[in-house]
Amino acid sequence: MNCINCKASFNLEFALSNSVFSWPEMQTIWYVCPDCNKGNHIRFNSQKVELIKSVTNNGTSWETVHDYFEPTIDVRIDSTYLHVWFNGKHFEIESRV
Repeated sequence: MNCINCKASFNLEFALSNSVFSWPEMQTIWYVCPDCNKGNHIRFNSQKVELIKSVTNNGTSWETVHDYFEPTIDVRIDSTYLHVWFNGKHFEIESRV
């Protein structure tokens, strides 16, 4: 995967391990790139990971910048965490709300 802002390469496991927070209802995490210190929205769907960006100021409309097929992704949400299973590992990313 590549940062939307500076194009630096990062792997998904690193992003999941270093995510600052999530929006479980959107199945999205916020990952800050260590190279440029800017954020990336990463959304999870069944067998797909997407880098997305807001196309409105209030975040009501999103555009997929890159998408990746990832057969090992599984996602569950609850009110306080986004749960992501990737390559047999479980990641709990706390909700921003």
